[in-house]
Amino acid sequence: MSYTSLLIHTCTIRSRVKSANVDAHGNPVDTVTDTLLVPCRLMTFTGSEEFEKVTAVKATHKLFLDDAQTIDETDEVLAVVDVNSTTVLTTAKVTFVNRLYNGIGRHHLEVYLLEERAGG
Repeated sequence: MSYTSLLIHTCTIRSRVKSANVDAHGNPVDTVTDTLLVPCRLMTFTGSEEFEKVTAVKATHKLFLDDAQTIDETDEVLAVVDVNSTTVLTTAKVTFVNRLYNGIGRHHLEVYLLEERAGG
């Protein structure tokens, strides 16, 4: 069984980058790009905080992605969908990206997410 066969969900990754364009006040305008149908696997935490390298990382979920995927702490994850086309997570901010290695080289990404819930 390959690692990618374990990626049983899909998600949309929303990236924002500063463009060369400016608004009426001279501020850079963000360009938004959505990457659709990214294979992933979502795991829910059970209410405890996760700690990574002695730094507290606030997270409600962990998302596993292929190592080739581009994602960082300025991105959002939207609409994580399972194999039955059920949305299991609507919107979450990326709080930490951990690149993992096996005995040969880079293997996969663990992305810590903080779910955005109505009412804070």
